[in-house]
Amino acid sequence: MPDLITILQQAKADWGRETVEAIKLKIQRDGVVFSSDLLNSIGFNQDDTLDGNITFKMSDYGKFVDEGVNGTSTNVGSQFSFKGNYKGTAVAIKQWADSKGLNNWALGHSIQKKGIKPRRFFKDVIATQLPDFETNLVGAYNEYLNSQINRQQNP
Repeated sequence: MPDLITILQQAKADWGRETVEAIKLKIQRDGVVFSSDLLNSIGFNQDDTLDGNITFKMSDYGKFVDEGVNGTSTNVGSQFSFKGNYKGTAVAIKQWADSKGLNNWALGHSIQKKGIKPRRFFKDVIATQLPDFETNLVGAYNEYLNSQINRQQNP
């Protein structure tokens, strides 16, 4: 029987994988993804330390999609805001705009002015998965305790 630390680290890893899958499902279900870049960037790392802490990761631009970006004339409630001119935005969305038959320069100007509404696929999903994290840890701890009791009762 593995030791308690190994069991708890495995429970955290299982929760990390389940949470990543839930995030990816939300991205696909809500149509957040244009290319697979954002979807493929979603993952987690687990420390090799005693605690086995988990850190979730995604492409840098994912935080702007998740939290939104305030426009120059519209506030969407984000910590992020557009600065500078719209040319950078127009270049960044060119491939997407072309696929939709849209003028990326006009669209870039509009996006910078109106902002980007939050899509809430990352932080909200992690928050909704937290009760499962607790359940996983309690289950792992109970499994360990039961194995220890059984071992003492049946040496």
